Amino acid sequence: MKRNVTTLVIATLMMSSAFAEDASNTTTQEPKGSTTVTTTTVLASAEEAGTNKSTALEKSPIQATAIEPEIKYTGFFYGPGLDFSGAHTAANNERGDMYLHNRPKFFVKAGDDFEAGIETRFNILFNSANTRAANDNYRLVAIFNNVYKTDTFNIGIIPRIDLPTSNASHVAGMLPSPELIGTWAYTPKNTRFSLNGGLIFLKAFYQQVPGSDYTKAGTFEVQPWVELDYQLTPKIAPYVAYWPDATAHGHQNAPLAMDSDEVDLGVSFDVGKGWAILPFVAVEPYGMTSASPLSNMQANVIFSGKVF
Repeated sequence: MKRNVTTLVIATLMMSSAFAEDASNTTTQEPKGSTTVTTTTVLASAEEAGTNKSTALEKSPIQATAIEPEIKYTGFFYGPGLDFSGAHTAANNERGDMYLHNRPKFFVKAGDDFEAGIETRFNILFNSANTRAANDNYRLVAIFNNVYKTDTFNIGIIPRIDLPTSNASHVAGMLPSPELIGTWAYTPKNTRFSLNGGLIFLKAFYQQVPGSDYTKAGTFEVQPWVELDYQLTPKIAPYVAYWPDATAHGHQNAPLAMDSDEVDLGVSFDVGKGWAILPFVAVEPYGMTSASPLSNMQANVIFSGKVF
């Protein structure tokens, strides 16, 4: 499963929905751009969803724009393939049979519409030989929550800088590289269904390193997604998401081409105090064969919330 960048989207999308309907029982229900009975955009993280925007609207202008430090955490446990021979190959290439991908985040929040900071990343790898930790690429992040907002529609933008802090990126000669995420969310009125989606652009730049396959041409990756959510109860929300992924490798002079085609089936559980758990099955049709379809299916869990 190719989801270093994009799995976070599921976590941030689904966990907001888990808190939304519960909050609407005690406050005036807000449009989709903040929190409603279904999911918000990727911009409204699980941690932010814990501070319902319908409540935030009752604050004074000074309180609503106060600058506050935050520490958040998102963890992704990439489990075994459903044939129990190890994770399916799309997730297994670089990190071992199973691994825990950790993202502690140190942010500053200004009101309800903007936050920025650094997202650290490291992996704990599990395989038959040993267990070890490995650094991953950190991100500098800015989150603009409500670039455009109506009663039923919301658009947001997240620019990020990919820092070459992992050993693999350092060896390849990667330079700090830009990412841009555009998100949208549509929540029709009088329904428990909602749609959200977006587009992720990644451009990785490299210096010329002797022995490296990468050149200054770098790589370019496009990751769109679309997700359908259903708010079953105030704390439970099943969802299905589609994540195609296309990459152009500059060192191969190759055009943009599909290299992943994932479908995720999962459920978001609000466990309280701004935290959520999302177990899901990732199905990778790309490269799947009729002889071993279960090897292209993987059991995963996302944990996310706000430390303070």
